[in-house]
Amino acid sequence: MRPVIKGDPGLSQALRGELGKFALTVSLFGLVFVFVKPLNVLVFFSTFIGLQLCMAATLWLGSRRLLKR
Repeated sequence: MRPVIKGDPGLSQALRGELGKFALTVSLFGLVFVFVKPLNVLVFFSTFIGLQLCMAATLWLGSRRLLKR
């Protein structure tokens, strides 16, 4: 990995990507709330949080494996 230099275009691209993912998440949440009837909110949010935790655990385990090399 290379150090991040202030004003580096790679950082702005990463931020733009994160904002795009956030906008997509918000819009898909809105679509689910509008079009899915009946919606069990507890199951919906539990699934979303569970998926986020799985992704975080995968990244964490992968980084530990890379550090051992």
